[in-house]
Amino acid sequence: MFLHYLDTNPKNVDQEKQAEIVSGFMADHSEYSIDLVVKNNDFAAFLQEICRKDCVVIAANVVCLGASLPLVVKTLELALSKNITVILAAEDFIFPPNRSSKTLLKGLHLAIDIRNSLVSVVTKKALAERKADGVILGRRSRNKTHLLDDKEEQILLLKQQGATNAMIAKALNVSTPTLYGFYREHPEFRKKGEKNEA
Repeated sequence: MFLHYLDTNPKNVDQEKQAEIVSGFMADHSEYSIDLVVKNNDFAAFLQEICRKDCVVIAANVVCLGASLPLVVKTLELALSKNITVILAAEDFIFPPNRSSKTLLKGLHLAIDIRNSLVSVVTKKALAERKADGVILGRRSRNKTHLLDDKEEQILLLKQQGATNAMIAKALNVSTPTLYGFYREHPEFRKKGEKNEA
């Protein structure tokens, strides 16, 4: 059976364009004729659930197989395991279930491993360079008590004037929880039994 797969995933070109690409391929390859057109948005699921052994599936482009190289490889492995031939019209590529396809998959796995290694090395180098330039790496702390580190005298003065914590926080342009966090880190600013709250 010869199936035409139309990808309904919005990340791919529209279905009219896909049909046009496949029609162009079919015009150049008269040995094929489409038995059924199937619309789906997950090629791997389509292969798993709908395709029978020994069928041929034509798709407009490699994007139909997956949005990344690892997904494309996984999909081609599934097709190979089910003895399904996959044709990619835009790339003029035929992936039959044979020994050369297995070799191609090994090459694609190697390409993925090389890419991952390169990304890792380049990322580590770039991070080391940024760190050497004095850039602080990682997520910024959600703790904002450091905003009050140079305001100890103001806090003490406001407390002595009888300001509530809400008033102090507002005067220093921070939230009340930030002020309480500052108190936790600087217990000398909170006297035992003090209830100076809003």
